[in-house]
Amino acid sequence: MKKWILIVIAFVAAALAAAQWLNQVNDYKTNGELRLEILDAGVTVTRDERGIAHIAASNKRDMLRAQGFITAQDRLFQMEFFKMLAKGRLSELIGEAGLASDKKMRVIGLWHNARKMAAQFSPEVKQFVGDYLDGVNAYIATQEREFPIELSLMGHTPKPWTLADTAVLLQYISLQQSKNMKAEAVAQSLIDTVGAERAATLLSINVNPDRTPAALSVKLPKNNFDNEVTLTKRISPVTPLTMHDFLAPIEVGSNNWVVGPTRSASGAAIVVNDPHLDARLLPGVWYPISMSTPDFHASGAALPGLGGMVIGRTDRVAFGVTNAYGDVQDLFIERIATDSDAHYLEGNQRIPFNSREEVIRIKDEDADSGFREEIITVRSTHRGPVVSDHGIIDLGDRVVTLRWGAAVAFDRDIGFDKLLFARSASEVRDAVKSIDIHMFNFVFADVDGNFGRLASGKIPIRRFGAGALPVPVTDSKPHWYRWIPKDDMPGEFNPDRGWTGTANNDTRPTNYPYTYSTYFSPSYRYDRMIELMDGKQSINADDHWRFMHDVKNLHAKRIVPMLIPLLKEAEYKEFAETLTNWDYMDTTTSRATLLFQTLYQELALATYEDDLGEVLTADMLNLWYFWQERFDHLLVSEPHSIWFDNHATKNTVENLADVVIAAAKATEQRLKQYDDNAVWGDVHRVKFVSPMRRSGFGSRWVGGGDYPMSGSSDTIRRARYDFDQPFDTAFFASYNLVSDMAEQQAILTALPGGVAARIFHQHYDSEIPAWISEQASSTPITREAAQASATSKLQLLPSE
Repeated sequence: MKKWILIVIAFVAAALAAAQWLNQVNDYKTNGELRLEILDAGVTVTRDERGIAHIAASNKRDMLRAQGFITAQDRLFQMEFFKMLAKGRLSELIGEAGLASDKKMRVIGLWHNARKMAAQFSPEVKQFVGDYLDGVNAYIATQEREFPIELSLMGHTPKPWTLADTAVLLQYISLQQSKNMKAEAVAQSLIDTVGAERAATLLSINVNPDRTPAALSVKLPKNNFDNEVTLTKRISPVTPLTMHDFLAPIEVGSNNWVVGPTRSASGAAIVVNDPHLDARLLPGVWYPISMSTPDFHASGAALPGLGGMVIGRTDRVAFGVTNAYGDVQDLFIERIATDSDAHYLEGNQRIPFNSREEVIRIKDEDADSGFREEIITVRSTHRGPVVSDHGIIDLGDRVVTLRWGAAVAFDRDIGFDKLLFARSASEVRDAVKSIDIHMFNFVFADVDGNFGRLASGKIPIRRFGAGALPVPVTDSKPHWYRWIPKDDMPGEFNPDRGWTGTANNDTRPTNYPYTYSTYFSPSYRYDRMIELMDGKQSINADDHWRFMHDVKNLHAKRIVPMLIPLLKEAEYKEFAETLTNWDYMDTTTSRATLLFQTLYQELALATYEDDLGEVLTADMLNLWYFWQERFDHLLVSEPHSIWFDNHATKNTVENLADVVIAAAKATEQRLKQYDDNAVWGDVHRVKFVSPMRRSGFGSRWVGGGDYPMSGSSDTIRRARYDFDQPFDTAFFASYNLVSDMAEQQAILTALPGGVAARIFHQHYDSEIPAWISEQASSTPITREAAQASATSKLQLLPSE
């Protein structure tokens, strides 16, 4: 027999053996019986053909214990990965690649905060979280033989979870919601580069179409310029911000809305939600689950590591979330004593820095023990940790500290326990008010027809300014002196309009007296929501599912009419014709979408790079919410803005028409890298990857596929790319929910990914085809509906 035939046979045999072994590893127990000491009574766990578990318990405490156990069955590797990430121990799993992330987590102090937070939990929260973790820990203690292979490959042995472990995940979620630290650093760098007066013309415009006036511009606080020499100090060259040096796998966006009975075809309220996250990492962020007791049932999406649900439906209420972007982060510029850099000044008072050492273990094959250690010193003042240390924020030679709400605003409640067991829209509203460290916009409804919207979080009221710029420390007075009253948070209850919703946009109403934030999404998605909701009086669940996948781009509709005549004048008639014939739908087959997205990028670069430089321009443009509404205002209303003048050209003053010509030339060159007939879906794609092999050889084999994506940053079917990585879809609907309160048996859902965080498991990426094709799946709510769809049955029994 020829040698190559023997090689092929050996390879096939090895592949089959590996597949059989992996199948056995992933064959965890879903049928039969298991006895667990933690249970008071028996629990039945059925799974449907999608692998989604339904927990039928006789009491709520056993229900939560079973949720913890079953979640660990499916998602233990994912839970351990994100726990280690949040605790600043990622380097123990992945080596040097995790070091920058670990330094950030250690300096900001998530684990430090989490331990204090857990110690303050109320007895009710301790019981709620504790019951769930009892289930997680029962799985860790008794089912080692079926642990996911990923844990072995990373050499990680799970330890029992504590209340602080759940708290550190809550801290991490809060950190990912908070973007003002980056925005303030960019604002300061703009001042350093072009001065305060010009920088002020770049600060955000925030739009709420339901408010008068709709647009509010962020202003530079005059009080900051009591120390103007420090604030406008020039650094040459501008030091680049280290925005992308650390791992940040979650970023939070979303759409949600709710219609009341008067606007619903069923005569009952309907709740809709599609949270936008970077869900490319399999099996996705959310864990779908259904659970019940004799007097309670619920179905929706949970976060692995936290009991209950964040999004979903119970027998009485439904709720969904978006990121409200509440501003709970402020940077402070410290004054250092002239005779000692170990002391800082508050007025004339000289105070020593607090400091602590953090030991980071880094996986290293060359080290005798398999790990090496790096010790970092974390300094802090009364305001918080020094984030200018260790490359987290770089503003030249300034010493910069961070005050963050999640480090100081936590109370005895977490809110999610109350949310799960709320029995009315009013009780949901009360539960939202008890959420302190998370800044969500909740929409909600109950079976009685009540519905509403409310923002959560503990948001500081500042002595001066709007939190848009680092604050120079001049005295010992606290900058945060109280909190926005929870009864005054943006929201509405049973509005006459018949619906309410959010899209990460500014929801502050007319004459709102507080600064909830200065960092919001452009209003285009919400504008489209208004068109769809106000345009139809009776809307059914199928309509809402279709609305969630709408790809009309109102951003392009605003900008393109201004571009067309300028392109014609510049002899780019083919570009003009393509855009003229466009219906503004960002479909995968649209050539115009590809042209517009490329041209818009080049317009921004041509406008800002000559003044700001390549690095600062990139830092600013990667914060879409910081600049986009302001830039669009320039394009539409200020064609002779100084920003359109290229200061590198002498004796010539350029205007918008000149910038359009430059951008069109650059666009023409960029489009040459594609086929002449390339369309949006050819380049705008989403690639699902395994955490075990994100790129390189083998990544395709273990990943979930590469698909064309419709939509864009400004369509309701969100498909946002990072400005510096066009056009790879990075943020999109991580879960889709439509819950008609008239429907008692099921909700409509979709999920990009799967149920099980186990490589090669049949439900690792099994949900992707339906999600890509925009198909809704029916997820049972009640025990009876779950039993009717069951494909497996596991009895969890108390110890004899």
